[in-house]
Amino acid sequence: FWSMMHANGIGTTRPISIHLQDTDPTALRRLLRFVYGGDHPNYDKMSRGEMRDLLVVAELFTCNDKSCTSRCACKEMKLIVERIIISSGFGADNVCDLLHFAHLKNC
Repeated sequence: FWSMMHANGIGTTRPISIHLQDTDPTALRRLLRFVYGGDHPNYDKMSRGEMRDLLVVAELFTCNDKSCTSRCACKEMKLIVERIIISSGFGADNVCDLLHFAHLKNC
């Protein structure tokens, strides 16, 4: 995403608007606070739906370039949320839903 923006001449020298369809604003705000401030959201107070929204946003901005050796905060957030979702338990009532979601979101 970011490399595409810079390749197309969109730098950080002028303000721009980016419209992210199907992106939860609260999840994006939580991710940005983690990336730029190191602030972890209060995971214990988040619903499973909020966790999924956060995971979706983290996946959207995760660097998947194999040559990238820098710490990717979005990937770190994604791994944290994946662990929490897995450790929160799953059963016959939600295992298929979780597997489908994991497949769609590269978990």
